[in-house]
Amino acid sequence: MESIVDASSKYQDSLPISSDALLNSLDNWKISYIRTDHVPLRTVEESKKVQNKFLSATEKSSTESTKPLMEDTK
Repeated sequence: MESIVDASSKYQDSLPISSDALLNSLDNWKISYIRTDHVPLRTVEESKKVQNKFLSATEKSSTESTKPLMEDTK
């Protein structure tokens, strides 16, 4: 049986720190951030479809040039 991890707000109380607690901590520590809400992303393919909406030009070039840590030897 395959287990699927769901980190949506529906399950935030079961995570090491909830998203609400994390945001509260950032506020308390006076750490600035930009919050971006989006639909839940369950796969790399889904995230790649929307990543350009959130990444700066520098971050985009960095992710495009990232090489896999291990090569598939199959």
